[in-house]
Amino acid sequence: ERRGSPKPIHQFLTSFRAVQRCLRSPADLGGNAPVAVEFRRHKKICKDIVADIVERTRAGEIGGPLSFVSGMLEETSTSGGGRVHLADFWGHCINVMVAGHETTAKTLGFCLAELSKSPECLARAVEEIEGVMAGRSSPTYEDIGKLPYIEACFREALRMYPPVQALKREARADTVVLGKHLIRKGQRIEVLTYGLHRDPDQWDQGIFGDPDVFNPERHMPGSTRHPNAMAPFGFGVRACIGMQFAILEAKTFLCMILNFFTVETPSEFQITPTGKGGAPACKNLAFILGSRPGGPMSRVNLFAEPTTDASVVTTSSVEPQPAKPSKKKKVLGKAILILYGSNSGTCLDFSHILASKADSEGYECKVLTLDNAIAEGLLPCTTDPVAIVTSTYNGMPPDNAAKFSQWLANIEKESQKGMRFAVFGVGNTNWEATYQKFPTDVQRGLVGSGATQIV
Repeated sequence: ERRGSPKPIHQFLTSFRAVQRCLRSPADLGGNAPVAVEFRRHKKICKDIVADIVERTRAGEIGGPLSFVSGMLEETSTSGGGRVHLADFWGHCINVMVAGHETTAKTLGFCLAELSKSPECLARAVEEIEGVMAGRSSPTYEDIGKLPYIEACFREALRMYPPVQALKREARADTVVLGKHLIRKGQRIEVLTYGLHRDPDQWDQGIFGDPDVFNPERHMPGSTRHPNAMAPFGFGVRACIGMQFAILEAKTFLCMILNFFTVETPSEFQITPTGKGGAPACKNLAFILGSRPGGPMSRVNLFAEPTTDASVVTTSSVEPQPAKPSKKKKVLGKAILILYGSNSGTCLDFSHILASKADSEGYECKVLTLDNAIAEGLLPCTTDPVAIVTSTYNGMPPDNAAKFSQWLANIEKESQKGMRFAVFGVGNTNWEATYQKFPTDVQRGLVGSGATQIV
């Protein structure tokens, strides 16, 4: 918006980019060299902006109950009940404002530019959106999960224009790479993602074509390659913690933009990455947007005469309302115990979704953390089925499942006999080495102690 208007770029971005320029300087940033003075000045500007956002949120001037800052101010730890220290707000906000803005925004620019030059891909993306949205203008969380081709488009842009251009690792032991390259323990290696993402053995495979050509089919379900063939978010236990958030916001943005608008680039425009800023940007990026035929704007008559008659409403301009689920009468003795392990809240949300569905089917529901189930002595539960929804963190249990994990490691054989259970593991295959580690441990531990798995 600011680039398309006379307004200057927001001061935060200006100062953040200045800080990045200073960090690339060989000068001592703790000294009095001009670059060091500039570094400290712009860093202070960034910190002051973050502090102002926090204070205005506390005063109720900006944000709301679901805002990022409000969440840090109000939410408590899922295990110890502690709150985020105010001194840590700076680091957390910088992560979201920078890692959650610069990288995703610039990749979206590349994605839309490639789609504008690939009519078949763009048409398929719009077709998928129309099929999911069914005439609605705003997607729901459930809608976003039904857009695999849109996600494939974004992932292909990440592959071709990775926001992180190099990854560095230190060898833990002497090793020989490809049978001929000796790397000593402690030696550092650098992986250039631009080249990694264009390996024809991984990205062409005699199926998908030139790795330098935009083809979202490379990322559709069914395609296989080495798990580290693509690393726009890094890899291993130090991979980007905001990966799922970035994909969610990118899919939401693309869904809304392509639902409302046609997207074109000027005829002379060429996609050219440039290295300014924290991630590569598309040089001289410009779009020509128009109202998409059949999109939400085509269903609103902007020139209709105003009316005060509430009965005169064009049905096509009204958002379809989902049918309310019928709530069945509770059946005596029909109950379910739902236990969850969750660090970021995803498994908690899934547990409440499951409880809502069970409630609509007439079940009495009880939702607790795995640790609370142990503290209250609820296991084994032999009267009602037990549903366990849990994730893992680098193979470890979530914070509010640590005591459950200790209990699980020490339970005796046949001690859980009579309990019926199901485990619903939540994870991400990008962390291949520890994918579903803790949910699998839960399943094996309960079966090994005599419980009966029902799903």
